[in-house]
Amino acid sequence: MKIAIVEDKRTESDLVLSYIQRFEQENNIKIESVVFGDGLDFLENYNSDFDAIFMDIEMPHLNGMQTSERLRKINANVPLIFITNMKQFAINGYSVGATDFILKPVTYYRIETVIKKLLRSVEKFTEQEKVVHTGGGLKILKLSQIYYVEIRGHELLYHTDTGDVEAYGTLKEIEKEFGDSFVKCNNCYLINLKYVTAVDKSEITVGQDKIEISQRKRKIFLNKLLEYRGRG
Repeated sequence: MKIAIVEDKRTESDLVLSYIQRFEQENNIKIESVVFGDGLDFLENYNSDFDAIFMDIEMPHLNGMQTSERLRKINANVPLIFITNMKQFAINGYSVGATDFILKPVTYYRIETVIKKLLRSVEKFTEQEKVVHTGGGLKILKLSQIYYVEIRGHELLYHTDTGDVEAYGTLKEIEKEFGDSFVKCNNCYLINLKYVTAVDKSEITVGQDKIEISQRKRKIFLNKLLEYRGRG
């Protein structure tokens, strides 16, 4: 996630920045933050890769409302969070499509709440998809749909929330592609850690299914699961 902070007072922007950095550390997530000293500086250097804008309202030269009106002519959809010490300014912010507002003095709790909401929104629109080659053509699956993937001979079976999908490929290839949220429990199954509800001595529970876990992979699997739950 990339956030722009538009604030003319250095002490205020430093405070917001410190809270964002604290959120990064506590949630093991990378957030790039760019600080702009006023609205003109922000507009002159604006580019479309920002995922959210934290905008002070009371600024010299061009206040937050005026800056936001110009921003909306460039980008009508980027989430905009107003920072202000007056509620009426925050309410007026909805005329330019403000997503939320934070009242001064800024607290870590409010920054944390807003960023979590933003992350859910970003995740919703940028969720990774997988194009699988089936016998009849192609099918697009969201990774969050997949409970686990099973190898059967030379074919893969994707167990999803809408049913099973047979496709071509190897477990080794998709293990690299899917990343840390999918982990092998044995040589035939790649598990989405999101859906693991129990791990016993010899099997794991994924959704409604029980799958054998090999003793050789059990320790690695448990460590990956604990890391994953810690991120959540």
